[in-house]
Order: sequence, then C-alpha cells, then structure tokens
Amino acid sequence: MHKQQRPFATVLQAVLIMLLVINLLLIAQQFSLAIYQIGLIVLGVSTITQIGFGNVSPRSNFAQSIKYLILTYVIVGGMFVLGILLVPTFLNLIRR
Repeated sequence: MHKQQRPFATVLQAVLIMLLVINLLLIAQQFSLAIYQIGLIVLGVSTITQIGFGNVSPRSNFAQSIKYLILTYVIVGGMFVLGILLVPTFLNLIRR
C-alpha cells in the first residue's frame, strides 16, 4: 500500500499546536528560570508563526506555506518597527 503524504501546511499546523502546549507547560513550571525564559521566547515565535499558518490552507504545499510565513514575519516586523518609530510622536502628544 502507498501511504498518502500529508501537505506541509497540515503537518506544520499540528506541530505548532503541540509546540504551543509544550511552551505553556514550560512557562507554568516553577523549577527553573532558564526553562521559563526559553519557553517564553519559543512561545512568542510559535505564536507569531501560528498566526501566519492559521490563515494558510491546510492543503498548501511547502513553497506556498513558506511564502505566507515570510509575509507574516514581514508584516509583524513592520508593525514592531512602526510602533517603535511612533513612540516619540505619541510621547510628544501626551506631554502637550
């Protein structure tokens, strides 16, 4: 029998969901600050990645999935840069 291969996006979405659960467990543990910090960083990255892949069709191939992933990171990165650049403007508005 020939086993049908699952699309890349479907596999990655399942891995991301498992990663989110594992990261929440790493954050909830109270034994090690280093494990907490690692869990928090990986949770942030996997959350941003899940946001991007949550909008990708589960039938998407590798190339389409990576295209959406790059687009998601560009948009999120752009929002961070925009926020950083706008902070001085907002502070001036508050101080007036």
